[in-house]
Amino acid sequence: LASRTSQARFDATAFMQQIGTILTSGGIVAGSIGNCSSPKRFLARLTRDNRSRDDSAYFSVRSCRSLLANAGFREVRLFSLLPNWRSPLRLVEVEPTVSKVAFRNELEHRRLQLSGFRFWVRKLVVEAGLYPYLEESIFFWARRPT
Repeated sequence: LASRTSQARFDATAFMQQIGTILTSGGIVAGSIGNCSSPKRFLARLTRDNRSRDDSAYFSVRSCRSLLANAGFREVRLFSLLPNWRSPLRLVEVEPTVSKVAFRNELEHRRLQLSGFRFWVRKLVVEAGLYPYLEESIFFWARRPT
């Protein structure tokens, strides 16, 4: 096996630019990436087994938006996948004007599934506007300019 330092690093911007070249004018790209800001990703980075794992598929909300804009896409929309990427049932937009109510509703819907402590921690995070950092995955879509 090649060492991590000898492997070519994945260039996400170049990859997205290549996708843009094969899309028709006004075409839409959609996908899902890992949220590098999520508590689960943070804990995974602390464990010995995951330290060597490639982080090129993990982005923050801000870096995902930047990636798509730098690749030439417009009308970028970002969502959290709920409850997670393994079994997505809902998309909740991460824009503050739209999503705070949606995240409050989602939290109330999941109240019985969470312990009292976990519920109140999540409630504080939602009220503080930090909800884009809670979920494991970010779903995105963006349009190629016409």
